[in-house]
Amino acid sequence: EAARMGADVTVIDADAQAITVAKEHAEILRVPDAERHELSAIYRKRGLSDELADAVATELSAGDALRHHARDELGLDMDDLSRPVQAALTSASTFAISALLPVIAVLVAPASARVIVGFLSTLVGLAVLGYSGARIGGAPWVKPTVRVVIGGSIAMAVSYLIGRAIGTVV
Repeated sequence: EAARMGADVTVIDADAQAITVAKEHAEILRVPDAERHELSAIYRKRGLSDELADAVATELSAGDALRHHARDELGLDMDDLSRPVQAALTSASTFAISALLPVIAVLVAPASARVIVGFLSTLVGLAVLGYSGARIGGAPWVKPTVRVVIGGSIAMAVSYLIGRAIGTVV
């Protein structure tokens, strides 16, 4: 099923990818014949004859079976799995850099406009963040940008409401 999803599979986070690959590896070790038959069925669905599909599955399973199962059954490229440390560092630096926009905007805004300027400049920063993340990841930019802006807006609204409820003024 994952192979049918194509590019959508790339949104699976690193932990989910690792768990999925580990489960597949355990299945290959526990029931290699059943796993080889799964590969064979995939190749038949792609148009190979029964004999050729079985031969291809047998040949590929004799080599790096996990790599072929990951690619053909799960839709994952073992050379292009998520890199959580790289993602965390990129995320942290991007958030830090993007936070400069509202900070600078609030510093230069008149006191009476700081809340609205902070809100609007944060929305711009969130939009830039969502767009940049999507483009860097090679994904279409609209949905991720909207998702980040909406999520950030909700977080800002909740923070504002909590502040109001406890009587804090920023």
